[in-house]
Amino acid sequence: MASQEKKDKDLDKTFFNINTIDNINDIKVLENTKKEFRRFKNSVKYSLDGLKNAYSSERSLIVHLFWTVVVFVVAFLLRLDRISVVISICLMGGVLAIELINTAIESVVDLVTLDIHPLAKRAKDIGSAASFIFSVCTIIGECILFFPYIFKFFGWI
Repeated sequence: MASQEKKDKDLDKTFFNINTIDNINDIKVLENTKKEFRRFKNSVKYSLDGLKNAYSSERSLIVHLFWTVVVFVVAFLLRLDRISVVISICLMGGVLAIELINTAIESVVDLVTLDIHPLAKRAKDIGSAASFIFSVCTIIGECILFFPYIFKFFGWI
């Protein structure tokens, strides 16, 4: 038992002695880690604030979110395989992400000018077109994924 107590005392001496170079570096690393964690926490907070703001002000995002929920409920009911679910998550997540980017573009254009300007219209229309094209591609992709399961569910194949 005495040897264990000696080891514990030696460990305490080395751990709590902050005058050594190694421990000072450890403290700096710990401070940097805390700072990075704080940055990460703020980044997550700002992202959630952006989502809350976008969903409270953009009707199209709410429509896309509604259809995302519908797709995942149907995927669950039809018991899609994992690969199909992953592909579906990527497609629906892509639609929501592009719609958020489109919303950001529209906000920046509105910040720059509230006048009807040809370049402002062009930027908004192109952002909207990107969202539209990805939405159409997602609908096609989801149909390709879901149709075999739907046909099987109803006994059509």
